[in-house]
Amino acid sequence: NEDELVKKGTLERPFKSIVECAGWISKNEGFAAFWKSNFTNCLRYFPTQALNFSLLPQYKKIELLKPNKEDSFGKSMAKNITSGGLSGGTSLCVVYSLDYARTRLAADLKGKGGGEREFTGLVDVYKKTYAAEGFK
Repeated sequence: NEDELVKKGTLERPFKSIVECAGWISKNEGFAAFWKSNFTNCLRYFPTQALNFSLLPQYKKIELLKPNKEDSFGKSMAKNITSGGLSGGTSLCVVYSLDYARTRLAADLKGKGGGEREFTGLVDVYKKTYAAEGFK
C-alpha cells in the first residue's frame, strides 16, 4: 500500500502516475525488481492448476454433485459451481504458503537511502517467518 510506504519513510510522497512509479522502482530497486517474486508465482501457479484439474473430477464423483441429464439448467450450474469451488478451495489450502511468500517478496522494498531488503528469497521468507511466529 502506497500510504504505508509513505508512513514507513520508504517514499517521500505518493506517486502522481504509473510512469512515475515505474521510474522510481527502476531507479531505487533496479530493473530486476519488476520480476521480483515471479519465480515464486510460477512455482505456485502450476501446482494450483494441476490440483484444480485433478480434483474437479473427484468432486464430481460425489453423489450429490454428479452430473445428471435430468437436472435443470440451474441445478446443473449449481453442481458445477460447487464442485469447482471445492476444487479451487482445496488447491488454495495446499499452495497458500507459496502465495504468502510471493506477497511478502513482492512487498519487500529497499529502505530509504538504499537500505537492505528484509528477505533474500523464498526460503528466507519461510525461515524468518518461522523464527518470528513459529508454526501455528
